[in-house]
Formats: sequence, structure tokens, C-alpha cells
Amino acid sequence: MRLAGLLLVLTLAIPAGCYRGEAPPPLDETVAVRIGSNRARLVRSQAYLQDAVADMLRLDMGWQTGPLGQAAFTIDIEDESFDVVASGDLGIPERWRAVLSGAWTFDSTAYGTVRGRFSATAYFDDRMAEAEALRRAALSSARDINIALRRELARSAVPVAPEPGAQPR
Repeated sequence: MRLAGLLLVLTLAIPAGCYRGEAPPPLDETVAVRIGSNRARLVRSQAYLQDAVADMLRLDMGWQTGPLGQAAFTIDIEDESFDVVASGDLGIPERWRAVLSGAWTFDSTAYGTVRGRFSATAYFDDRMAEAEALRRAALSSARDINIALRRELARSAVPVAPEPGAQPR
């Protein structure tokens, strides 16, 4: 379990650290990471992706996350698919591909609304490794979301001022 936690931190931190040139923008709101829609067949896709995105927001962006956040990060899982990519001499599948894709929306009083898409692929050689492939696809998606979110927030260098009388989300 400790090794899995360390791998998660390294998976999120190393690629994100390579991309960033400056600290992430501060956010004085707690972010609720939610699943808006889920067209995945396996329940664990939702859990893996939601956990990976929440970890990215906490560990890499330095933001607070919680179920009752004023800001919302909504994930829509549009596709989860598994395909055979290699078969043995007898036509028996030996290698599979797991694809996880969809859209995300970050909505906060401080920065307004930012939208993006994600898609990640992971490969596995044993049907018993299907869950691990989904976890890797979720981690890869979170890494891509991190890069896209940073890029979009950098474009709007000045935070969006809340409208007078606006209620936190």
C-alpha cells in the first residue's frame, strides 16, 4: 500500500514538475471533485479517476479538496473500452488495451469556468491486470488534466472577480 502511494505521488509529481515553470495559482476555495456522468462499465474507473484528479489538485496544485467544496471539478466519463491488441498463434488474446476518455469542467468563483477533455490508454497482458490498467489510465488522465488546467489558468493570468452578491458554489 505504501509503495502504491509513493508510485502515485511520483507519477503525478514528476511529469507535472517537468511542465511547470511557476507555482500553481493559489485558490482560496475548497474543490469538490465530482463525477457528472459515467458511461464506464466498471465502477472502479470512476473511483480511480476521481481519486487521481483529487490527488493531483492536492499534491501538485496545492489546493484543498473536499466533498462540500465551494469550487467544483466535474468529470464526465464518456468512454471506457477494452480491446484485444495482440493474439497468440492459436488466436487466443494475449494483450489488451484499456481506454478511458471524457471531459472535465473546473468551476470556481476565483477563476471562472475552465473546460477540457482527457483520453488515456493503458495496456495489459493478463485479464487479471485489467484493474491496474484502468488505474494507470486514470493517473495518465489526471496528469494530462493537470497540464491543460495549468495552461488554461495561465492564459487567464488575472483571476475572475466574483460578481457582486455571488454565492459560493
